[in-house]
Amino acid sequence: MSSIRDIVKFITGPFFIARLRATIYSVFYKQSSSHACIFKGIYLTLRHIKWGRNVLIFKNCRIEGISRFGTKRYTPLIELSDGVTLQQNCHITCAERIAIGANTAIASNVTITDIEHGYTDIRTPIEWQDLIVKPIRIGSDCKIYNNAVILQGCEIGNHCVIGANSVVKGKFPDYSVIVGIPARVVKRYNPLSGQWEKTRPDGSFIDPDKNS
Repeated sequence: MSSIRDIVKFITGPFFIARLRATIYSVFYKQSSSHACIFKGIYLTLRHIKWGRNVLIFKNCRIEGISRFGTKRYTPLIELSDGVTLQQNCHITCAERIAIGANTAIASNVTITDIEHGYTDIRTPIEWQDLIVKPIRIGSDCKIYNNAVILQGCEIGNHCVIGANSVVKGKFPDYSVIVGIPARVVKRYNPLSGQWEKTRPDGSFIDPDKNS
């Protein structure tokens, strides 16, 4: 009897349902992999999302491709590579392309967007003005902590850490620890020396012999 209860508990449990949901979505939206877990989101435009194996999307995420705004049309693509995890309440909006590399873990309440609203006409509400769109690339094996905001045009290298509450815009090299508002690199692993070293805000290494 206990084994029957365990089976019933498993097939009615949240992870089983999330995996079943991902399998159904994979069939309807012609995904390359059905090995994912997708919990119920606030808003998911699945036709604009491509996911790989072992992707995990927790509840209450908003992952939205913007295909039309005002008079302009867009062809958004949100790519979640193998092993990407999105914790609850993540907010992703995309009009062109947001690519997230394999095994990158994104904590709760993170915002990622490749758009911003222009501010050229003071007679028009900012929310109604044309979009400015620049794609985002986040590398593999990264960790993005709670409440971080990743803004349009970001290029984040592999194996980077982004600190909680950081506001990130710009290009950042591999093995960087990125924190602050606006975010900057505070240290970085140097594969030549095999050591963690201090850097300039752009991630370039400081030569200790020059004290610069």
